[in-house]
Amino acid sequence: MSGRAGNRIGLRGEAAVAEMLIEKGWRIAAQRLRLPAGEVDIVAINGDRGLVVEVKATAGHYDLVDRISTRKLERLTRLAEQVSVRFRLDRVKVMLAAVVIVHDGERLTLHELDLW
Repeated sequence: MSGRAGNRIGLRGEAAVAEMLIEKGWRIAAQRLRLPAGEVDIVAINGDRGLVVEVKATAGHYDLVDRISTRKLERLTRLAEQVSVRFRLDRVKVMLAAVVIVHDGERLTLHELDLW
């Protein structure tokens, strides 16, 4: 898969996850937010709670969560701390969202990890 095609799949995955979060009552505060510790795919807020969402999307059929390394999880924890300060939130969770794009739409498989 070319870089451009992979980027389109990633953007479709992020849009699908953002839509699902909005339907569940979350407000999307930022997408592709750059912070000192790295980039956050989606920051969602509901009251004083926040979500740092890492989206992994593919057109294939394999477990995307296996692609999240220990180092990446540590970086996501640092990003959650920075989001907490930036948006003045009491609690921030990290959500891993694995999205498999199929021909008739998106099939969402969500894996949520509370790292705090």
